[in-house]
Amino acid sequence: MHSNPHSQKKRTIAHVYSKSYIHASEQLKCNSTYLLTERILPLLQSFSNSGEAVDVFDMNKAFTMDFSSAYLFGLNRSTNIIQDDQMRRELMHNYHMRHGGEWHKTEIPLWVHRWMETLHVPIIPGHVATANLWLETWTTKMCESTDEYLNQSSNRPHSDYPGNDPIVYRHFKKGIAELRTKDPEAGRGILPNILDSDLFLKKKNGLELMSKYELYSELFDHLEAGHATSTTSLTYLFWEMSRNPLIQDRISAELLQLTPQLIWPLPSGKLPQDFELPDAKRIDSLPYLNAVVMETLRLHAPIPGHEPRVSPYIVGGSTLGQFSGIPGGIIVSAMAHTLHRNENVFPESDTFNPDRWLTSAEEHLKEMNRWFWAFGSGGRMCIGSHFAVQEIKLFTAAIYSNWRTEIMNDEGIEKVDGHATKPRGNQLILRFTHR
Repeated sequence: MHSNPHSQKKRTIAHVYSKSYIHASEQLKCNSTYLLTERILPLLQSFSNSGEAVDVFDMNKAFTMDFSSAYLFGLNRSTNIIQDDQMRRELMHNYHMRHGGEWHKTEIPLWVHRWMETLHVPIIPGHVATANLWLETWTTKMCESTDEYLNQSSNRPHSDYPGNDPIVYRHFKKGIAELRTKDPEAGRGILPNILDSDLFLKKKNGLELMSKYELYSELFDHLEAGHATSTTSLTYLFWEMSRNPLIQDRISAELLQLTPQLIWPLPSGKLPQDFELPDAKRIDSLPYLNAVVMETLRLHAPIPGHEPRVSPYIVGGSTLGQFSGIPGGIIVSAMAHTLHRNENVFPESDTFNPDRWLTSAEEHLKEMNRWFWAFGSGGRMCIGSHFAVQEIKLFTAAIYSNWRTEIMNDEGIEKVDGHATKPRGNQLILRFTHR
């Protein structure tokens, strides 16, 4: 998709991913409280009481999926794979089956796909296609349930639980409809959309405003991006914390300054509904917590691979850094992994050092932030960056307000080599001990 239609589409929902919106969101506050008190904190308490070791890579997948899907679709239509082990295994199996197959769609021209189909020789491997179909069907069910919820909203009492509001789904559907009512071509890709007869938005000037596949595909992209990257970031954050007990103690001391504190279990006589979250802005502003998160995202960027762009066709060619005369149509790219290891900006760049974000001179800190590229930059920057940081900080704060973590098995913690990364061993086993 070219930059102009991409920008038009992005603007329809950018506001619900802004830091100010996320900090003030009643929906997110309600669901954060519910997910912590009804699912994740009791689970961790049970592990702590029994001394059972925990695969936090698996746990993080469940938490981030439940957290993201609740924001997209509302709590009562979101996943609950923290508690549903069978569904978690089936869902993650299909996600993993797709790994390594993404390039077939993005790198091979569409005409090649169509030509090979006429020869009955599919380019996409069968196991990838099967997993895609399962995930598309699963996403469709959540989307259809959300549509039903929205269609019945006029009959729903005003006291309905705020966490059930499908924030992203509702705003995207409404935003695209309003955008295309003004301009039916706005926000469309280079190729015409694949439309069908089962549409739930009206036509204008012979063009459908939006097919259900465009809507569902957008939400699936948000869901996949929202859970996979945060899972990796949390896993490596917990790994670094578990390797450094002094960092754990320091961050715990900072977290205990929050009011109210994120203490679990609750005192005798208190119920989960009595649990109060600290203000989101207050959590976000904790300096050492922020430094730990920034350093984790720098050293363990979940998307370390190349971010391709195509050079424009201009007279004399383009200039990029020390290179000039770049002709149009050339793919160029940068990588967060490389940018984050510039020794002139990040001395001892392979060392996990949160203090670099606290003790650097003001000008050097600006330079560090300029080179920080965990979420990209510009018009193609990750739209969910503030949501991801809020999620990571909240989960980290909830854990290290209450427990110490100790590595039991980190075999395979080295990262796979690819555009997106994860632990090669698909696990990180920790023990949780109550403070």
